[in-house]
Amino acid sequence: MSADGASRIDLSIPGQPSLLQLVRLTAGVVAARLDLRLDQIEDLRLAVDELCLPFVDGAGPSDRLVVHFAWDDHHIRISCATSTDASGPRAGDPAGTGGSSRAGRPPVAGRKELSSQILDALVDEHGESDEEGRPGAWLLLKRRAAAPG
Repeated sequence: MSADGASRIDLSIPGQPSLLQLVRLTAGVVAARLDLRLDQIEDLRLAVDELCLPFVDGAGPSDRLVVHFAWDDHHIRISCATSTDASGPRAGDPAGTGGSSRAGRPPVAGRKELSSQILDALVDEHGESDEEGRPGAWLLLKRRAAAPG
């Protein structure tokens, strides 16, 4: 826990849609540790999927998805952005070309609009960000006390 009472997890994974399950799993673990109700946990897992999917859709082999989870007694904030792994070529990309990488490019407009509508229904706030010149996105879920009984 940090000095301001917030806790944080930083996750960096290859920018592949099939690996978003790791982001969903992390969101579920954070939400469960904060004693959110099962429906709130599932909403958060769906929301983080909508938040991140536009950034990995069409990502190249050297692209990474960087996700930050932060929480305190009142809020859970999740942000994501893409970065390019500068460590060199990956398996399947011997020339190091990165294929048709979308890193650093904003999500496709139609997909972005649909994701925004879904996020409106699932979280309290969400928006776009610019992290060191790379497009990103964030969401905020306000923690509510569980109903008695």
